[in-house]
Amino acid sequence: MSQRGDERPPQGVAALGDETEARASIAGLTAAARACEGQGAHDESVRSLQKAALLADALNDQTLVGDLLIQCAEVFCAIGEFRMASRFLGRAREIARDSSGEELKGEVYRGYGQLYKARGDRGSAAICFDRALERFEFTTRHRSVRRTLLDLSEIYLKQGRSAEASHLLERAESIPVDADPGVEMRIRLNRGRIAHLEGDGTKALAEYEEAARIAQMADRAFEREIVAIGLADLHVRGGRLDLALLSLREALALSVVAFSRKALRPIERARFDAMGRLLRLIVALSVREGPGFPHALQVDEALRLHDAHPFVLTGQVRPYHASGKEKAARAPGAPEIHRVETSSGISAPKY
Repeated sequence: MSQRGDERPPQGVAALGDETEARASIAGLTAAARACEGQGAHDESVRSLQKAALLADALNDQTLVGDLLIQCAEVFCAIGEFRMASRFLGRAREIARDSSGEELKGEVYRGYGQLYKARGDRGSAAICFDRALERFEFTTRHRSVRRTLLDLSEIYLKQGRSAEASHLLERAESIPVDADPGVEMRIRLNRGRIAHLEGDGTKALAEYEEAARIAQMADRAFEREIVAIGLADLHVRGGRLDLALLSLREALALSVVAFSRKALRPIERARFDAMGRLLRLIVALSVREGPGFPHALQVDEALRLHDAHPFVLTGQVRPYHASGKEKAARAPGAPEIHRVETSSGISAPKY
């Protein structure tokens, strides 16, 4: 199979030995792909899935081939490679048309739902997810049902339908499946967002902290970053600037690492801009506190980390200190903190 997704997996792969061994290899490659995706190594993730698809094709298990192609499409959706995602989904749809089972058809609908969702077409995405759930109704694909409910809940959240989103999350949590750190983390994040919308800051913070714990335990750096940005935002809103700075510095450090992966740079740019907005807000609040602000060192460290980011060093983003509107506001002997012109209309990052 070509990396660009425009060829069928070749037939007649060399002898695989025992079928059980081959299927164990497929399971191992799939697990490796998920781990790579959590680290932001999306290219490696696709390569592992393609190797698994070759093995599945050699076993003549076309349903499994289709499943793996859809997983490749999901990875491409995550990094905004929509044309590639569409190619992989088209191949999976061809296989599903020749299949008598409903499961693969459900997976194809779920895959297209994710593609529409990533493109911002929430209406079409919701229709696809509903149709996927219909196909999964009498199957044992509990993991797919759970992921579909989660995706649909995120669409409802975007539409402001928090009660319906909460109901779908409850359904997703009630499905007995093996632990999937990526899914568990997203459920916690969405519960935190719902709690925030309902004005329950304590619950929102607890859910985000649990999401951070899951991402940390599973070593999912790509997701740890977005959780850290969310935590920084919640801490700023709660007036906990020391904790906000701690989370923000973590997010900046993770972003520096993620920048090394070219495929992630468009995503990282959006995240880095969100970090910049938060940093400007924190600096404005620190200046408002005056010379006695107790977290001046942490602010200065965050500013230095911001300006040491590759986006700044390569000239894609202006250094924080280059605005010309900023003026040092510090007590004698305190590290330099820069004033920014701000207003009550500063917007928090959107996720």
